[in-house]
Amino acid sequence: MTKNVSPEPYDIPIRPTGPGKIAATRASMQYFTWFLSQTLREPVVDQTGLEGFYDFKLEIPQPPPPAGGERERKALGPDPGDLFAAIRDQLGLKVERRKAPVTVMVIDHAERPGEN
Repeated sequence: MTKNVSPEPYDIPIRPTGPGKIAATRASMQYFTWFLSQTLREPVVDQTGLEGFYDFKLEIPQPPPPAGGERERKALGPDPGDLFAAIRDQLGLKVERRKAPVTVMVIDHAERPGEN
């Protein structure tokens, strides 16, 4: 993982480069944890204390498709154990499951706008 000085505006810092592969260019740890949250479909909290922007590549081992085929495997997402191990082994970052406070937005009411 190499550190960068600043991001370019409107760049997408993390993008897929192939099955089970991602590349990050000028990605902050805050963005990386957001990306992991989206990938895992559960909250991920950054407790690294790392500031700045980083370039890295990550390869996540891909299991063979289940009997249902590739579509079903994609619906399940990556195996968290494989993802956590790849992050640890390739990036030197530790990801672990534990309870931590997270910010949640709750919308308790919505209405269609009225006519003017």
